[in-house]
Amino acid sequence: MTIKTLIVAPCPVSDRVAHAGGRVLNFYLNKFYNDPQFEVALLMITISNDRDYDYMIEEYPKCLNFSQEIKQLPRVFRYIYNKSVKKIAVQIYGKRSIIDPFTERYLNKGIKQILNSGWDPDIVILEWTQTIIFSSTIKQFFPNARLFGTEQDVFFQGLSRRNITSGIFQRWNNRIIALEKEVELSAISYLNFVTVYNNKDKELLLDEGVEDIKIQVIAPYFSKYERNYSKKIQNKILFFGAMNRWENQEAVEWFIKKVFIPVYNLDCELEFCIVGGNVPKDFIGRVEVSGVTFTGFVDDPTRLFSESFCMVAPLHYGAGIKIKVLEGMAAGLPVLTGDIGIEGIEAVPIRHYIHCEKESDYIQAIMNLKELPENGIQVGSEAKRHVQMKFDYNEGYEIYKSNMLSLME
Repeated sequence: MTIKTLIVAPCPVSDRVAHAGGRVLNFYLNKFYNDPQFEVALLMITISNDRDYDYMIEEYPKCLNFSQEIKQLPRVFRYIYNKSVKKIAVQIYGKRSIIDPFTERYLNKGIKQILNSGWDPDIVILEWTQTIIFSSTIKQFFPNARLFGTEQDVFFQGLSRRNITSGIFQRWNNRIIALEKEVELSAISYLNFVTVYNNKDKELLLDEGVEDIKIQVIAPYFSKYERNYSKKIQNKILFFGAMNRWENQEAVEWFIKKVFIPVYNLDCELEFCIVGGNVPKDFIGRVEVSGVTFTGFVDDPTRLFSESFCMVAPLHYGAGIKIKVLEGMAAGLPVLTGDIGIEGIEAVPIRHYIHCEKESDYIQAIMNLKELPENGIQVGSEAKRHVQMKFDYNEGYEIYKSNMLSLME
């Protein structure tokens, strides 16, 4: 029996997609696509002239394609809506206004095309919270389909960490977060399975009343770079991540001002190398100091991994497992990060990574690694072994597939 599987996502993906969440989805899409037990259809929300969409069509020519294109003009209104209008509307109209009307409109267009085609999915996979919130709509139109939803991170946790306002705006933001949380948990209740990429997120959902039996924990896909360690003195401190994300910008700016400048004053041979695409020009101007370099997007950062003696991930916001931290550890690079950067990886401080929260922690760790590089080699080696044992994404696919087959039976 061939299982008709519809994958719904708020963006197209391919082998060349730059963001970590897209690469995770693409790995599992590729597995289903090449598995003869599945017939895959796509309903992706894309924008005009999106190269990732063209790459996706090129890589998955046999997929039924019900994807919808958003013109550039609505994208502007969508940005304004998400940044300001939505918050006001929540207060007036309640949780219904949280749903992005542009995604909803184009998702409904795609659903109508599927219904008109006569193709009826056995399984629908909803990727990211942005599409999971439409689970009740999907169930209404495809009542016999089994629903899977992927929480790349638990959305309401990320929102609560971003809630840094005070005074009169605090109660307003608290209400918005509570409503977003209610929507997210209500949507999950319509799913047969919800996928998370670490046990920490599973525990978070269990605490909110989601049934244990419907949560599947699988390993996320991450790139494996082989770091070629050299005895040559290494002076690079590495940051690795997409720079159009505000939490990465905040982390880099904090690190430069609080950590790197004091460290550079102690050792002017050091270099802070920021690897990641879509760096805003005004951001570069704001943090540009001696010793700091921006590479932009690098297709294969292996050389930069090999030239660095540590990776830093001084993240103060965000939720879910951090793919860049996994990639650094898998390469055998000693990673300096805190509670948010390491969450979900279940690593042991000192043994698998170096735990840093305050600027003084980072300064001390960097100077220690420079003076005693053998400590970094030991931490990196243990980190690589830990990731190999704990995060087998090929096994993750088998878990995913097994749960699908059990539902079909």
